[in-house]
Amino acid sequence: PAYWLGRWPVTVAQFHAFVEDSGQQPRGDNALRDPASRPVRFVTWHEAAAYCRWLQERLLSLPADEAPFAAGLRGGRLRAALPSEPEWERAARDADDRRYPWGDKPDTECANFQMDIGDTSVVGCYRTGASPAGCEELSGNVWEWSRSLRGAYPYPTITAQRIEREGETSAAARVLRGGAGDLNPQYARCAVRRVFRPGYGGNDVGFRVVLSPFSLDSDPSEL
Repeated sequence: PAYWLGRWPVTVAQFHAFVEDSGQQPRGDNALRDPASRPVRFVTWHEAAAYCRWLQERLLSLPADEAPFAAGLRGGRLRAALPSEPEWERAARDADDRRYPWGDKPDTECANFQMDIGDTSVVGCYRTGASPAGCEELSGNVWEWSRSLRGAYPYPTITAQRIEREGETSAAARVLRGGAGDLNPQYARCAVRRVFRPGYGGNDVGFRVVLSPFSLDSDPSEL
């Protein structure tokens, strides 16, 4: 079903707004030290999920006609969350099963990986690396938390197994996608998965937000 994935990873400026408004301080000071227009990093899965819950409330205050997804949020058909693996990968690979968001060959003009930057880059620097869905930096820059638990992949997306794999109360390890800013092109492929415990918040870990039609409190067959 239709969903809305963030065009870019969440930035330091956006995460700073969350910290200021919610009063929830990040686990460490490093999350807010990068320039405001770079992707936030040093963020744990728990902090990323808390940001999504905060954003949900902020989006609900939008005028009904301000955004095309506003009605879905108010009607309970969409919610702000971390993307699932299937949502993330579909936005990256499109229907042609491409290896990278921009095509089948690695290209350092399309993403921040295996380069001499030695750091994250400002979001929007690699417009040519956008996926057909219009999402940028799904490869390169920071690894991105998903709401999917570690396990075999792919997994059913319209059944109780999906709810089990995406349950937000579990303390088990979660999957990350994208990234490879300091690694070789093989790690920047759309199919690559990394796994960390939800309390991990390294210098290469960030996230982006999805507005998803799936509610984990509902039977997905009813949506």
